[in-house]
Amino acid sequence: MNKKNHRHLKPPQIPLQRLSFPYNLFSDQLKRAASDLKQIIVSETWGNTGKHLNDYTLYIGALDITMMVFKAYKVTHNKKNLDLFKDILKACDSASFGFSCIPVTFICGQVGVSALDVIVAKQSKNGHLFNRYLTRFKKIKLPKNLPNELFFGRAGYLWACLFIKKNLDENIISSTHMRKIKDEIIKAGRNMSTSECPLMFEWYGKRYWGGAHGFAWIMNVLMDMELTEDESKDVFGSDEFLKASIDVGEVVWKRGLLKKVGIYHGISGNAYIFL
Repeated sequence: MNKKNHRHLKPPQIPLQRLSFPYNLFSDQLKRAASDLKQIIVSETWGNTGKHLNDYTLYIGALDITMMVFKAYKVTHNKKNLDLFKDILKACDSASFGFSCIPVTFICGQVGVSALDVIVAKQSKNGHLFNRYLTRFKKIKLPKNLPNELFFGRAGYLWACLFIKKNLDENIISSTHMRKIKDEIIKAGRNMSTSECPLMFEWYGKRYWGGAHGFAWIMNVLMDMELTEDESKDVFGSDEFLKASIDVGEVVWKRGLLKKVGIYHGISGNAYIFL
């Protein structure tokens, strides 16, 4: 099998009758399939490690499993999922301390663990723990030389703030604080702007367009923030960006879908484009 065939799958041919399934029936099928897959993943990861973690992060560690179980709880309201969520998060919490240099971001740092700690304490209606974890989150200090990208920069920290706000539907993270971070990102982007792009960013001297260290996910985070009229023009632009998004989706569909299953290197990332 050549490299191209190994990495890509042809777009599936979906029979028309599948598209006409009643929504509830199709939704139930997806939920059952997702629940079965969740059980397999938990068994192969959390179950097989003896509940000892080598990596706690969302990127390649146990916090990713925690997020999956949290999503399962939100969909099913099954207390077993909540209890499992607490157990894995507790292990992530313990594993995340003791490092001399920890990124202040949701994906690669202890910030992600702290954000989920705040949420689980609220879900459990434990006021003491909620205040403790929220205070710890608010004490996080951002270095002055912080980059702007997702994995290690301001966008990654701001995403954690937005995650708490979205899931608790409360203004417990200061809007003034979040605006300050947003303003710093936009200021940095304007300083590197070009005639074609009103905002631009670099990571170690290079300009990246993708999600991991680049432009795409910084924009994704900024679009969840309240923006001024001038900022909105820089972030959203005109209909040109909508057309470009549609064109990108067409390219992904025509060239084929990735074979792996992850969001960064697999078909899950393909699916995110079409959403």
